[in-house]
Amino acid sequence: MGKTKDILKRKQQIKMKSNSENILELITALVDNELDSENSQNLHAKIKCDKILSKEYNIQLQIKNLLKERFSSTKSPEYLQKNILNRIKFENNITN
Repeated sequence: MGKTKDILKRKQQIKMKSNSENILELITALVDNELDSENSQNLHAKIKCDKILSKEYNIQLQIKNLLKERFSSTKSPEYLQKNILNRIKFENNITN
């Protein structure tokens, strides 16, 4: 009987881990504005009621804003832009 309880407990732990990973993915999607309105509202409600989720959401939001601030003004070098445009033209000529 003890072995069965251990197996059930392990299954619950695996399920909880899977749910945790899913919720983290959803938080990432929320921060990136990739959720529809209904899912966004539902997740915001969960975040509001859970300190751990709230902390994770705020961390991800801060990271996104920091990266945006640091790298949004960085422009790719002109030679890279030209190489990409030339490659696109070359690919279009091959397929046409």
